Amino acid sequence: MSTLIRRACGCWSQIGGRREFAKIVKKKKKDDTKIKDPYKGLPAGWDALNYLKDGQPPKEKPDEEYPEWLWTLTERRPMAGELRRRALSAFEDGGAPEVVARLTAEERTRLWRFARRSMIRQNNDILRRKWFRMKPKY
Repeated sequence: MSTLIRRACGCWSQIGGRREFAKIVKKKKKDDTKIKDPYKGLPAGWDALNYLKDGQPPKEKPDEEYPEWLWTLTERRPMAGELRRRALSAFEDGGAPEVVARLTAEERTRLWRFARRSMIRQNNDILRRKWFRMKPKY
């Protein structure tokens, strides 16, 4: 048996022959395939929020004591395509004032952000194409 296999196995003196080596590798594989729970032993729920060594976990309050904006964090925000369609239909119905009336300030900000991002991508694409089409000057 080669020293490379013995070195990889990490068992110099235990190996007598090929079958014995196979048994050792099989045992090692069985031990390595155990699925370990990475969250075992960690606190769950409110206890997980305790990040200080000697601190106490926070106390759970009734829902009325939390601010209203906290419950809006899980709501789905409209995607870029949906915002564009709503803005376009509002613009066709009554122009810019209608867009301002139908979309909230946050939605208008997101719409402008999406528009700027798409323009940057288009400009970068155009510049990249020009760069590859350039001919050497020599």
